[in-house]
Amino acid sequence: MFNSSAKCPWPPKVMEALHRIDELVGCPIWLDHVAGADDHLVVVPIEGIGTLTVGDQDGPLTCDLDDFRGFSVALQDNDEHFVGVVYSSPTRDVDALIAWLSTYLHQLTTPGHAEPEDSGHGHTE
Repeated sequence: MFNSSAKCPWPPKVMEALHRIDELVGCPIWLDHVAGADDHLVVVPIEGIGTLTVGDQDGPLTCDLDDFRGFSVALQDNDEHFVGVVYSSPTRDVDALIAWLSTYLHQLTTPGHAEPEDSGHGHTE
């Protein structure tokens, strides 16, 4: 189960995404507090590759229902260098996020897949 340091209630779609990401990856994920009172990124470690961070389209997740805009996923390498945003969607569609994340993680961790392919949904270069 993920470790939440947030002191406010999360929007329902964020909670659903957190639980489903936790189930998907099967290893500890956590919320990392970033600038701002209740701003957090979901941290998803990927052994041997780096870290995925999940936020909203404009940056970190917040507890403010009016300030929640879709989802985005960024990749950092093992040396914590920012590789780039690998997913961005203006919608709060948790099913689409999880389907994309499942495919992306499979491609990242399967030998012979040097670079994940574009899923076509919400992907940004």
